Amino acid sequence: MRTSALIRFSLGVLRLSGNSANLDLLRACAVLSVYIGHLLRANHIDNIGPINVHNFAQTGVLIFFVHTSLVLMLSMERMGGGGRELATAFYVRRLFRIYPLSMLAVIFVVVFRVPRFFLILNYHWLGWPAFFSNLALTQNLTLSHDFLLPLWSLPLEVQMYVLLPPLFFLLKRYPGWRVPFALWCAGVFIASLQIHFHISQRLQLGAYVPFFLGGVIAFALSRYRPVGLPFWGWPLAIAVAYAIRQGGFRPGWFACLLLGVAAPQFKELANTHLRAVAAWVARYSYGIYLSHIIIFWYVLVVLGHANLLLRVGICALLSVTCPVLLYHLVEKPMINKGVWLANWIGRRRGPRVICSPVSESVGA
Repeated sequence: MRTSALIRFSLGVLRLSGNSANLDLLRACAVLSVYIGHLLRANHIDNIGPINVHNFAQTGVLIFFVHTSLVLMLSMERMGGGGRELATAFYVRRLFRIYPLSMLAVIFVVVFRVPRFFLILNYHWLGWPAFFSNLALTQNLTLSHDFLLPLWSLPLEVQMYVLLPPLFFLLKRYPGWRVPFALWCAGVFIASLQIHFHISQRLQLGAYVPFFLGGVIAFALSRYRPVGLPFWGWPLAIAVAYAIRQGGFRPGWFACLLLGVAAPQFKELANTHLRAVAAWVARYSYGIYLSHIIIFWYVLVVLGHANLLLRVGICALLSVTCPVLLYHLVEKPMINKGVWLANWIGRRRGPRVICSPVSESVGA
């Protein structure tokens, strides 16, 4: 049984990829729920019927975690190679993927004195230690405040990046569904203890590991023949995950587990127009995530006395143009630099690791 599973892992057809339209849709839903949730809160709407807007917005971030770990595991599978060479290439690419735009956001809010959240009217300098911690994305380790609200999730992603290559090697050695499910159960147990006993915020990642492991489970299940359920079940599964998360933080672990189990089981989105929209939003999602708070502050505070229609138009225009410009001027060039550097290191250090800039175009 184990030998056949290993063959299936090594030689089986990869049924999910970083370019999957279904995964684009998942990432688009994630960033749009953050954007819409914060837009509603900007207009002092905290609940819509049974829907808590804060939970709705944060669910988008948690779905990002599932998507991130799944796409990056798939990326390592495509890269080939192994051991130190693969891990080095992975870390270099991640460094060039996430840091340039986050550092630009931190510097921007300091230079232009932008409050960390649009409901805060005045800018407050948090000090040099917090500034450098935000640049390094170590706020949870240094117990520093975020210079911009969306930055809270990025240290967790960076710290999870450290764990993903070892998890990838573990699943390569022990393929199948049992190991990732056991890890998820262990993660839930440890996270529950951490929350119950109020363990230090410096270990905050522990409470979020089960969300990331949802994506690892999806990767493991992608080794098997998919059930091939009709596509319409995929957006329904996403909606159910949002509904489960409304029950609180810990139910969110099960919501992301649901997404991990469901992700490989559905046929791909076929509608050309919806595929194009999902791909567009997914491509520019990182810029949307980091820029929308600044845009809302500019429209609500700086232009607070302007005509409402003018403010709505400017908000819509900036929400589209800023992420596009950030992607093409910052993200994509730095992604390509990271791929070049990873390939250069790979050529010098040993077995070839193939890194493609295309595979990173909509990465987390």
